[in-house]
Amino acid sequence: IFNLYPKLRAEEILSCASKKVKAEKFAVWKLLEFAVSETFGLDFAKLNFSKTENGKWECDKFCFSLSHSENAVAVAISKKQVGVDIQIVKSVKEDAIEKYLTDGERKVFNTIAQEEKQPFLLKTFSAKESLFKLSGERAFLPSKRDALCESVAIKEIDFNGQKYILSDWLPD
Repeated sequence: IFNLYPKLRAEEILSCASKKVKAEKFAVWKLLEFAVSETFGLDFAKLNFSKTENGKWECDKFCFSLSHSENAVAVAISKKQVGVDIQIVKSVKEDAIEKYLTDGERKVFNTIAQEEKQPFLLKTFSAKESLFKLSGERAFLPSKRDALCESVAIKEIDFNGQKYILSDWLPD
């Protein structure tokens, strides 16, 4: 079954120690296969995939982004560069704000009501993750990227009783 994937991707999936992560990585590529067929009418087995020096997967026929989190997967495909992220809704330690937020975002965080702090952290982190995936940068440095200045679509979704944050970024 892994012969549908680029050899390097199959090796990545098979090398995962966690069965859960392995299953998520497999599922996200199966979703990509479905999306490519439905959206572009392309035969997945005939596509050329490669991996950039920074570890971002690319295809010569379209742009795509993949994400998985705690039994959920997300795929975005486009003719333009795109970034997607999915995060399970969970508590984030507030000491993470130093690692995740810019100075401007910290100012906003400090002015919002207590019950909005966790959703703000999760949505901001997810937005930054989707922007990172779009950019293809080597290192994810969330405290250096201001998500408040970007046009990221962010939505909270419910999947089988579990809440997730889904964010995607597609430039105009």
